[in-house]
Amino acid sequence: MVTADRALADAVSSGGTVTVDPEEFEERMEMAAMMQIKGEDPEEETREPLIDPGKKKGPARRLPRAGRRRRQKVKKL
Repeated sequence: MVTADRALADAVSSGGTVTVDPEEFEERMEMAAMMQIKGEDPEEETREPLIDPGKKKGPARRLPRAGRRRRQKVKKL
């Protein structure tokens, strides 16, 4: 759901729906349109680089479960 209303976004998110800010949605739509014109896959450039397995310092860089689920749902837009 695309909304700038924080109260509405909180209420809808508690039901399991993913909310997106209008600015983020507009950026995604513009990027998708540009990539469609260029003939490229928009997901190729947004992939995160792999972490070097030899440099394991600090906390894990994996998002919490809720963050990973939100990312997957937003990715399906």
